[in-house]
Amino acid sequence: MTPLANHPSTLVPTLDPEPVGHVDLAVVGAGAAATLLMAQLERRWVGDLPRTAVIEKERCLGPGVAYRTDDTRHRMNVRSCQLTAFPDQPDDFVAWVRERDPAASPDDYVPRALFGRYLREVLDRVTAAPARVTRIHAEVTSVLHGPPWPAPKEPKAFGGEGVLLVGRDGPVVRADHVVAIGVPPTGPRRFAVDPEAEASGRYIGDPWRGAGLQAVAGADRVILVGTGLTMVDAALSLLDGHDVREVVAVSTTGRLPEAHPAVRALATRPVGRPDEATARGVVRWLREVCVAEPAGWPAAVDAVRWASPDIWAALPVGEQARLLRLAGSRWSRHRHRMPPGVAQQIETVRRAGRLRLGAGRVHAVRAGAGGVTAHVRRATDDDFELEADTVVNCSGPPGIWSTTDPWSANWSTRARSAWARTASAWRWPMTVPCSTRPASRCPSCPCSAPSGGGPSSRPPPSPNCGPRPSASSPAWPAASPATADGRRSARARAGLG
Repeated sequence: MTPLANHPSTLVPTLDPEPVGHVDLAVVGAGAAATLLMAQLERRWVGDLPRTAVIEKERCLGPGVAYRTDDTRHRMNVRSCQLTAFPDQPDDFVAWVRERDPAASPDDYVPRALFGRYLREVLDRVTAAPARVTRIHAEVTSVLHGPPWPAPKEPKAFGGEGVLLVGRDGPVVRADHVVAIGVPPTGPRRFAVDPEAEASGRYIGDPWRGAGLQAVAGADRVILVGTGLTMVDAALSLLDGHDVREVVAVSTTGRLPEAHPAVRALATRPVGRPDEATARGVVRWLREVCVAEPAGWPAAVDAVRWASPDIWAALPVGEQARLLRLAGSRWSRHRHRMPPGVAQQIETVRRAGRLRLGAGRVHAVRAGAGGVTAHVRRATDDDFELEADTVVNCSGPPGIWSTTDPWSANWSTRARSAWARTASAWRWPMTVPCSTRPASRCPSCPCSAPSGGGPSSRPPPSPNCGPRPSASSPAWPAASPATADGRRSARARAGLG
């Protein structure tokens, strides 16, 4: 591990020791999203911030899970010039970084820990008035409802009995309005885990909780479930920082996230909207936008991000679910891209044979002789087994309606309609990466300079553009000879030896 000096995870913030009685607004979660929300509130009501309680179960406020890491291998997947807590100050983060490193460039992909320090300072600054903001260290597990409140016409039209937030140790606070912000813990497993494997520590459900990846230092082989950005960070930490000999990453597609182009270009064509409010209509429209954009598909995807909330909201619920099935993983690979330097590191360990990718769905994890065995199913219905020292779930957070987090599950099942009414009434302008805006919206951002466009500005072909890993692909390591004979024929059919 490469520590970062004065990282927020090493600092214990000052929290108010006692819960408050009744507040205008309760913000559940004090990570990145809550920090950005509080920054906008403080600017909207200068000197007259509503009585607010910020509730967080972790001791460190501001960075959140994503930016609490102290491993400098974990990089932001957007450039510094795309980051800011204040939409009207797109250069705020770049200026903050340059105060600490004059040589920093707006195009740098800085360590996530550095952005976490920035968020912490922003939250400390906007919650400095103790008379208006109370910070509470508690884990909210449920909400008790009073009479339903109407959505206020003005953001500050508070009133009513509100709700009572309850934690593991009892009532936390009563609030007129609640904003539940943040990312639930890693999603519910889509595979069975032997209790013995979990009790022995051979299965890690969340790589960022507790001892996490440090518990598998020096392992011979580790299986990572998922091939997204969480897997990328975990793989680099395991291979470079924890002396793991080999990592095998398994997902239904077996494909890595795409990489950012070395030189970023902005879209030159308007993206418009799909003609059909169907999943297939959206997919067809997105392909046409990417093909027609002279600056290349990365610029087109960045531009589509501005339209994606409206496009999603226009789809019926059934079409939303169908769109996730049709293109959810593909969109995620192209939308959440790796920094070029990280992509090079991943390619290096792949060429060295230390990181292997494979397409398949982990069906079960059970304890084995001296380790664990992962039962994997392929689309061809061929099952086979992989043996490893540890299995780590890197599948990322779930949707809020499928989470097993007690607060999110309770809130979603008992207050879905009330939450929707409240959320629609509290739609402040939130921060978005400044260089994803059209140049006219972000004149001071260094990335807003018009690109040359044309075929020469297209990014190089992605290594993921090749054919899908096949049964004969060498990406899969051969299973242990100790595997039962009944599995040998399945492995032979899959080309695994």
